[in-house]
Amino acid sequence: MKAENGEIINSFTRLLNYIYKNMAQTINQRIDALRALLKREGIDAFIIPSTDPHLSEYVAPYWKSREWISGFTGSAGTAVITTDKAGLWTDSRYFLQAEQQLEGSGIDLYKEMLPETPSILDFLRENLTANSVVGIDGKVFSTTQAIALQEDLAKNDITVKSIADPMNEIWTDRPPMPEAPAFIHEMKYAGKSCPDKLAAIRREMKKSEADVLLVSALDEIAWTLNIRGNDVHCNPVVVSYLIINEQETHFFIQPEKVTEELSAYLEEAGVTIHAYGDTESFVTRIPDGSIMLDMGKTNYAVYSALPPSCRVLDERSPIALLKAVRNDREIAGIHAAMQRDGVALVKFLKWLEEAVPAGNETEISVDKKLHEFRAAQPLYMGESFDTIAGYKEHGTLRSHSGNGRATETRGIPAAGLGCAIPGRHYRHHPHHRTGETDRRREDGLHPDTERTYRPRHGCLPGRYARSATGCTGPHADMATPHELPAWYRARRRPFPQCARRSAKHPHE
Repeated sequence: MKAENGEIINSFTRLLNYIYKNMAQTINQRIDALRALLKREGIDAFIIPSTDPHLSEYVAPYWKSREWISGFTGSAGTAVITTDKAGLWTDSRYFLQAEQQLEGSGIDLYKEMLPETPSILDFLRENLTANSVVGIDGKVFSTTQAIALQEDLAKNDITVKSIADPMNEIWTDRPPMPEAPAFIHEMKYAGKSCPDKLAAIRREMKKSEADVLLVSALDEIAWTLNIRGNDVHCNPVVVSYLIINEQETHFFIQPEKVTEELSAYLEEAGVTIHAYGDTESFVTRIPDGSIMLDMGKTNYAVYSALPPSCRVLDERSPIALLKAVRNDREIAGIHAAMQRDGVALVKFLKWLEEAVPAGNETEISVDKKLHEFRAAQPLYMGESFDTIAGYKEHGTLRSHSGNGRATETRGIPAAGLGCAIPGRHYRHHPHHRTGETDRRREDGLHPDTERTYRPRHGCLPGRYARSATGCTGPHADMATPHELPAWYRARRRPFPQCARRSAKHPHE
């Protein structure tokens, strides 16, 4: 029996090695194709971030160009391809994962925030000469980023060239742009109508003496128009642009996403519908005057299309602050959503404590069970991010079932599992209403019921934590330290802090 098991394991290992080898060959072929295109364009290096034209952190499959070119599937990272080198920059959450997925690809891993790791700018300065050209797709770079890149590289006589997305030519089996229909977010959940929101926005524009407001952020568009969609995994938003002036509102969206119901609704609200691909050509025709936009949230391609005669007001969108103030209907919805999710989470924790000791559960089965409890609640719309669960050798990997890289550890003991439990979207949920994602929940299990602490913006290792017995709703994040090692106890904070994702991360 042992010999048979050993043979099975060896066969599985050979299969994995074969898959990784062929994947590496595929990545090399993709990089070669990109290099050929760049040579034709006179470009010496090309930067590929992880964003979309709306500078979103989470993007639809169509815009996962960095993942496609590198094979690295983490949510954060930037690839740089030169004529003879390739590198990928990512943060500490993904170091181990990136090492595994980049092996044999010819792409070097650059671990961000380590003293010995050069920045992308330093890398470009070191590997390029004067009069070199760095290419970017202006649609996936913010205006702020693109201008800063131009200014920094100009000091070394290196120019930056914005080109059309090269992946359109070399990514032959590229997924289509999101095609799911958008839908109306009803007043009984929103608490404020679209015309009322537009009126409030125009009042704020008047205060800033702005004639036009250009909105690129998907959550702001969803909130303004009271619409939702399924264009981005775990985010109830619709890929679109919005332009508001004193009298008119122009909405740019893929025509096939607009149902008859939505069309009638927007017409009644005074919103004119345009094709998504017409955004830049429309922008070129904006009359002289002042246009308000957030250069950190507006891509460089759209910014570059603005008439030179327009006066650009680089200010935070007034929508960001308007949607931060909840109305009574929204506040009631928050309470209702938290109650429903609290019920689901307590049911899950009860099941977990009973199921894990049997030794048959894995990270994946735990994830599926949690989803099952949440999906059973009324008005459930989906998760706000995929569950991250790890034990033993998977404890430092961001492993979950939602990305096609599922890892499983059998026989998880009650003292072992540490997981980031996802939030959720309900129709009453505050983030489903605003188009934002939910903040992350950290939890773990240990058979001890002493004091409770709330882990701040970080992770508590599962073997040192326990969910507080009987806690529900917003209190379900609470955990108990257990048998903390000396290096933990020596710290002033009760728990170690994970590296912060970024100041703008939606889960913070």
